[in-house]
Amino acid sequence: MKTLIDATDHATLWALIAAGTALAIWLVLAYFLNRWSLQQDRSADRQITKRMRVLSAAEIDPGALGAAPEELRTLSWTGPRVIAAATPATREEMLRAIDLAIGGLDIGDLPKNWRPYDSQAPSAWNRAKPAPELEARYPTVRRALASVAARTHVPIDELRFLPLVGRQSSGSVILAPPGARVVDVLSVDGFL
Repeated sequence: MKTLIDATDHATLWALIAAGTALAIWLVLAYFLNRWSLQQDRSADRQITKRMRVLSAAEIDPGALGAAPEELRTLSWTGPRVIAAATPATREEMLRAIDLAIGGLDIGDLPKNWRPYDSQAPSAWNRAKPAPELEARYPTVRRALASVAARTHVPIDELRFLPLVGRQSSGSVILAPPGARVVDVLSVDGFL
């Protein structure tokens, strides 16, 4: 009788057992770390994560657009549109979001979770960091921030930023008061 693993090859058998055990431990730790971080970070009035994401039209299921709020059911033909994603409100929704995250989907990938940005702008503003921190980390952005400040008539000290992630690149979204308006995107890592 032929078996998948030769029982006489103890080294291979123990290596497979060790690898399987390590994978199982990693998955359990990842699950509980994710649950813990969601519980620590969850707040009823903060429904925007600490980053912004670029979601291309190719990543959106056209059949799911019907579940989006009325004003967000069509894709923009004139360029990017800033929207927000509602965070899970119940424990069941949170567990579903964790399952989706394990599968590689973000809650913002699902049109049913989309919300107008204006409804979440205060949360974005509260989570954003002051632009001078970005300038301190990347002195080369001084000129770009000065240009944004001049264009928006808002001093650099009053500008804020959030990290921006996309499928192929990342950067920083610059926000200005009032209303946490998205005024620019800089190609420097915003995860400080």
